[in-house]
Amino acid sequence: MIVECKRLGLPTNPRWILNNNYVEHGVGRFVDPQWGYAKRFPSALMIGYWQTMDNEALLAEINDYLLAKGLPELALSGEGWKIASITQFSHTLVRTFPVSPFGLKHLWLDLRT
Repeated sequence: MIVECKRLGLPTNPRWILNNNYVEHGVGRFVDPQWGYAKRFPSALMIGYWQTMDNEALLAEINDYLLAKGLPELALSGEGWKIASITQFSHTLVRTFPVSPFGLKHLWLDLRT
């Protein structure tokens, strides 16, 4: 299993925008042929270490970054939000290299205290 991990929440400084980083340097690398994350694999996993922000605001911001990059929004699993636990999302991406379509599962670990 191919796994990529990123932090989620409010920016830690003006140059390090966590949620944009999750999309740009996480999800985006699974569709960018120059990076080719999980090339030749039908699926992979993104782990998000959720440090700050309200759940709906966080998802909305991530989806805004995804849409701006031309990628589909995340779909919340049927289990819904799991506060103080692990929330699951799914994502199907179209890539210009094998294997496509590509399934990307997201697990957000709620580390907020």
